[in-house]
Amino acid sequence: MRKILCFALLCLTIVTQSFAGLEVYFMYSKFNSPQGQYIETYMSTIGSSTVLNKNANGKFQSEIEVVMVFKTGDSIVNFDKYVLRSPEITDTTGAIPNFIDVQRITLPNGSYTFDISIRDINSEKPPYCFSDKIDINFTDALAFSDIELIESYTKSSGESSITKSGYDLVPYVANFFPENMNTLKFYVETYNTDKALNDDFMLKYHIDDHSSGKEVPTCSRFKKMKPSNVVPFIGELSIEKLPSGNYDLVVEIANRNNEIVASSKYFFQRQNKNTF
Repeated sequence: MRKILCFALLCLTIVTQSFAGLEVYFMYSKFNSPQGQYIETYMSTIGSSTVLNKNANGKFQSEIEVVMVFKTGDSIVNFDKYVLRSPEITDTTGAIPNFIDVQRITLPNGSYTFDISIRDINSEKPPYCFSDKIDINFTDALAFSDIELIESYTKSSGESSITKSGYDLVPYVANFFPENMNTLKFYVETYNTDKALNDDFMLKYHIDDHSSGKEVPTCSRFKKMKPSNVVPFIGELSIEKLPSGNYDLVVEIANRNNEIVASSKYFFQRQNKNTF
């Protein structure tokens, strides 16, 4: 299950929390790979909400301490503590850039307690602490990864923390689309289509009204895919004419008989005063 934390903002409905002026969005997604299961975490920090200090280069920079602990019972399975630093700037009177962090944490199948602590090192405010339950259960059966919303993507010229399947994916760390955003982009992976299906399959994706479950006209697409152990996919849908409301992004696998054999949903909100 994907979680969204929003500190000091109240626009997101999954989890919201006020946190001493620091505005941080946090989400995670679960993935599988031939090397093992993992979760990918996404954190977007609003630069203007941080405290900036001069660093050794004489430039201004903020520092965010992140501590993540994954436990089964009283046993720590994985632990990560790091300092996230903002881009350096020479003048604090102008625009202060936001910055994004992506981490990948290897976790075998199982049930975990996930504890996270986020603190502005240059502030005297206490850290924000959050705890969640994570279940990972990837098998040889047909399945999807979690759906990752992305802000943009480009062909990768090398490896970095945002590189996946040959693309650099900049995550969109929110489930709210304001009126100035007219395209919904996402990344998802299918697993074990080569074992479960004997032929090419159709990857369908569309937007449903969250309350009624009915598909929104003109907000659907599909693509024919070749089966494989892992099939990555980047999709886009226009939401320019999508009215304000609550919706689900739905991704489905259809076999050669057009039967839906697997599906995944992602809840999001749309604000659109410019509905045609």
